[in-house]
Amino acid sequence: MKILATLPDNMLNLSVHEMMEATRDYGKSICGNDFCMDISMNPFWEIENPDYDLIHIHWPEALFNWIEVSKEDLIKLETRLLQLKDQGKKIVVTRHNSIPHRRAENDKKLYELSFRFADAVFHMEQFCREEYDEFYGSYLWSQAQKHFFAPIIMFTKLENNISKEAARKELKIPEKKFVFMVLGSLRNGEEKKLIETIASQLTDKEDLLYVAQWPFYGNRFIIKQFRQVVRKIKFPNASFIHAGAIPDNKIQVYLNACDVFISPRMDSLNSGLISLGFSFGKTVLGPDTGNMGCILKKSGNPSYNPDQIDSIRSVLTFAKNHSKANGGQENYKFAREHWSWHKTGQLHFKAYQDLLQ
Repeated sequence: MKILATLPDNMLNLSVHEMMEATRDYGKSICGNDFCMDISMNPFWEIENPDYDLIHIHWPEALFNWIEVSKEDLIKLETRLLQLKDQGKKIVVTRHNSIPHRRAENDKKLYELSFRFADAVFHMEQFCREEYDEFYGSYLWSQAQKHFFAPIIMFTKLENNISKEAARKELKIPEKKFVFMVLGSLRNGEEKKLIETIASQLTDKEDLLYVAQWPFYGNRFIIKQFRQVVRKIKFPNASFIHAGAIPDNKIQVYLNACDVFISPRMDSLNSGLISLGFSFGKTVLGPDTGNMGCILKKSGNPSYNPDQIDSIRSVLTFAKNHSKANGGQENYKFAREHWSWHKTGQLHFKAYQDLLQ
């Protein structure tokens, strides 16, 4: 069994690489050298008849290096998918997003085109499966497709050896603060509004909202510094930091410094931030939408309604109590049980077996 997983080498989403590496390890443990998985983008385009039984596409946008696609690109992809199908290869697609991050017209067509040629689709939660039927269930090409479930994976390769005290010292966070942490780029105005609303709702002197990657625009240091001062006056219980890109080995500093980890991904289907928080044993506060809402409810974590963020104060109190009641450690146990390396690899491997029988 030979599988190609189309992920670029510089992919920032570590969890998906871990997902495919877990599948490769599990396949080899069952089949030895009779199982091969390559995690690369190049063979998809550069080899006329690549020696694989199955092509596993993750983000369709990644096939074009995340650049906005043209009509010519769509024709190029359709021609390639037709060629691969004629060569007898199975095509599967993991549904990471409901719709493309970019709202360009051809990106939407890119998604539909990719799913149209799929023999099977991977979903992470039941919400995703039901939404897929809403989007594509009326098309004849969707009727014969198989559907498989494989949840997000627990992060296991990130360093996690710094103490809470040392992490807070490095970030200059007072030891006795109760810290709500936002890590990751803020993608749009709605996410920024959410963070500002949370900052305005934290009135207990014990509380601190730490926003690690707030986008302070402008090239001059003194302007950025001035904007930080203004925000500190407006939101006294918050620290807005412009840390830039955070190296993998430094992620542990931010996670271990906090008590509650916040995902601001309000309009996403999935978020690796949910898994990241669970993997470090933190209470996770995220949106009650998409697969994220399913996971947070299932695990007993706090969630907010993106349409009612002005009333988020009670949710913040719930999050604080959840953390103080050792909810973060329960999340770590949940992740080990449901999102383990072994389980994720096994689910993908068995799906491949089913398709290639």
